[in-house]
Amino acid sequence: MYFRAIVLKRIVYILIFFAFSLELNAQLVIRSDGSWKAVGAYQTGWKDPWFNDDAWPNSLSPSPWTISPIVAGSQSMWVSPFSDTTYFRKSFFLKGECVTSSCQISADNEFELYLNDSLVGIGRNLGLIYSFNLTPFLRIGKNTIAIKAANWNTGPYLVSFLANVDYTSAPEIQISSNDTTCPNIGTSFRVYQNYQSYKWSNGDTNQQIFTNDPGLYYVETIDNNACLWADSARLVNYDLNEINLGADRNICEDDTVQLNLQGFLAYQWNTEDTGSSIVVDKSGTYGLIAMDSNLCASSDSMRVRVFSFAEISLGNDRVLCKGDTALISASFPQSVYQWSTGSQKEQISVMESGNYRVTITNFCGSASDDVNLFFTDLSTFSLLDDTLICEGTSIELDTKVENASYSWSTGDSTKSLTVSEPGTYSVRVEDNCGNQAFDEINIYREPDYSAIVPNAFSPNLDGTNENFRAFIPNGRGFKMSIFDRWGKQLFFTNSAFDAWDGTFKDEPMPNGMYLYEISYFDCLFQPQLDNGIITLIR
Repeated sequence: MYFRAIVLKRIVYILIFFAFSLELNAQLVIRSDGSWKAVGAYQTGWKDPWFNDDAWPNSLSPSPWTISPIVAGSQSMWVSPFSDTTYFRKSFFLKGECVTSSCQISADNEFELYLNDSLVGIGRNLGLIYSFNLTPFLRIGKNTIAIKAANWNTGPYLVSFLANVDYTSAPEIQISSNDTTCPNIGTSFRVYQNYQSYKWSNGDTNQQIFTNDPGLYYVETIDNNACLWADSARLVNYDLNEINLGADRNICEDDTVQLNLQGFLAYQWNTEDTGSSIVVDKSGTYGLIAMDSNLCASSDSMRVRVFSFAEISLGNDRVLCKGDTALISASFPQSVYQWSTGSQKEQISVMESGNYRVTITNFCGSASDDVNLFFTDLSTFSLLDDTLICEGTSIELDTKVENASYSWSTGDSTKSLTVSEPGTYSVRVEDNCGNQAFDEINIYREPDYSAIVPNAFSPNLDGTNENFRAFIPNGRGFKMSIFDRWGKQLFFTNSAFDAWDGTFKDEPMPNGMYLYEISYFDCLFQPQLDNGIITLIR
């Protein structure tokens, strides 16, 4: 609202200026005085309206001598220091073509009168006032009167000139004056009098135009008497005082940063602050519109990011297809990186399953995060080896494949299957990459091991039934001892894979009966003890 009030105030000033500039003048009077340009030396092109006479001094008026007659309503003029021949120039502008003009001139002793580089007339008689018609030489736009005056003797020196230029049709055209605005704000130019038609330099044909492009604009109009009028105005842009809040900033938690800008008339932050500076401690983009002394607004913004370790995240664990590449990124401004792979880049490419961890360190400290990646590979898929099951127990068959579809021989479609009965079980797995695998397992009821312990063996090197052993799964706390009939221990082992070959200290034992004692845990981990007699026959 503050900016809007300033802009409205500026518009009011402009309208007041326009109101005081509407006074029209239907007659232009040009007389000899001290406003003419004058030199005492000839210069090429001096009669041309577009000749640059900025370096010429102004004329001396009135002249010190007044022997020759002075045109009524005018003054005498010459150049200082005095010169026998003097060149004078005077420019004026006309806005219409329907004009008439006459002039009177006297000089010591002769003169040449030019208008727009055309000879109007000459005079060579001291003491006479000459009259000329200027109308045929006038034109719309810039007009220049040029006079060459020469004195034959030593003084007096003077020229006296008076011309009236009268518009003969309608009031003189007036459009809104030159304007200076802010870039991209623009202005309007309007012809204040009503005419039959309007033709602007930008092609517009309305009485008023709006533009925001700087440059010179002119308009041609036709009045009720078919007379052509023309006027111009210029739009200039102020040099915009650009604002610059500086580069984006990163700060640590609990720190602050001050955004400051001086030298402007008014300030409006997107935080609703109106001072020249603000202090921020939160992440965000902070914008400012500032108005300079020309009431022109510029804007800029700065992004402030508060470093928070909570923002360091590698994302959720992911399951990908074998052969794919996962890109893990930990980008954070002004930081260094240390990955568990040894890489120190902002991001790494991964093609193998595993846990990947990164530690980020910057001016605020360090933060870490990790992510698990699993690349599906069914080329080595398998269930357990064939196994035994105890009465009243169950076994879980787990595919160990995540995010896949499962089809068991039982009709189940779960990742794992719990079974409590012996049998053959199979499963077909298809992962989310379209890969398939199949496997099956045989599950047997655990037997009564005491029933399958042999009662005789014959270590006679014929390759048949050479050893005595127990067919019990290893790892069940297995122990086996062999005794002779007098209780002497001949053999001991705690491995179900070991067997007695019928010897004691590498000496063959004679035929006969021997005692065995076998202890183990059954599949329910209950202790079992079997005793019996084994017959050795050679």
